[in-house]
Amino acid sequence: MNDEKALNTRIHKVSEITEADVSDSQGRDVGKISDIIVTQSGGWTPYIILDYKDNLYTIPWRAIVLQTESAGKIEVSLNVDTESIEKSESFDLANWPDMSKPQWGARVCDYFGCEPVWVGHEPQEIKVQSYDLSKAQTVTGKVVKIYNFTPTPDAPEIAALDVKTEDDEVYSVHLAPVWFFEYQRKEIREGDTVSVKGVKTLVGNEPAIIAAEIDHGSDIIVLRDKRGMPSWKAWTIRENLEVHRTSSLFETDIRSLDGKKIGSIVDLAIDVDKGQIPYVVLSTYGLDHKRIVVPWKFMKLSFTEDKFLIHLNKDQMKSAPGFEDKWPDMTDEDWIKKVNEFYQTNV
Repeated sequence: MNDEKALNTRIHKVSEITEADVSDSQGRDVGKISDIIVTQSGGWTPYIILDYKDNLYTIPWRAIVLQTESAGKIEVSLNVDTESIEKSESFDLANWPDMSKPQWGARVCDYFGCEPVWVGHEPQEIKVQSYDLSKAQTVTGKVVKIYNFTPTPDAPEIAALDVKTEDDEVYSVHLAPVWFFEYQRKEIREGDTVSVKGVKTLVGNEPAIIAAEIDHGSDIIVLRDKRGMPSWKAWTIRENLEVHRTSSLFETDIRSLDGKKIGSIVDLAIDVDKGQIPYVVLSTYGLDHKRIVVPWKFMKLSFTEDKFLIHLNKDQMKSAPGFEDKWPDMTDEDWIKKVNEFYQTNV
């Protein structure tokens, strides 16, 4: 449909980008985007897959520039030339590389001189420059609240805990970006006893701790090294990623937690400035032509059954943010507020 052609200058449909023509830094045609890679944790899009002369090439997201013409057509240009592309590693559909391996990702980024898309999105108040580990203290108490917050409009969500000590003092413990903390797969529940090592500070007039590590009984979750350097800074060279080809997600079944089919993925919305997917667009069963918009972080992949689970049932989906034909402006403040309030999260 014509009214679905372009979302706006910041957020586009993945299905449109994968149809876009691509030119190199000198304006020469270098084929088309055949796929976009997305990380399970965080919804980051570190790479595009370029189809050029019957070969596939992996190009870092930060090496591309997207432009939208007045007619709504998307054009993609690369900040590298054709010769550099042809000298990079190539593969074919039958022999995809293992993109979860940190060594592979580091090699691609080094070759093109780009950092991964998530680098630079660390919130200001937990950067290493303002963190003096020599002042670290340990606080022990019970977890009374688990939540995420966004310190500044351009920062990623931060995972946090409220910890209550035996003296009834409550500390807000700032852990790490949500995408990094979720990847640790360490489950902390309200009521658990934890020991937090970190630097005490004030957020407003409230006591807070910027955590270096969390002792959770049998597990110690390390968030900073001995120099105070955030662990997520070096994450890309230490940990494997769980990644998906966006093409493989289209028409993927979405089920509620009780296992019932409630829809399928029809498209994804991508923030082209950040290189991140904030929303998934679902078709719904039994709700006429309504399409539901769900935050990426609200989707959980079942690795045993290759499907996504969502914390909604059919009745809840009736009132979920969505649309029929015309895509909403997903950067509109009222739209974002509507989504955040429904899902009780920050996008």
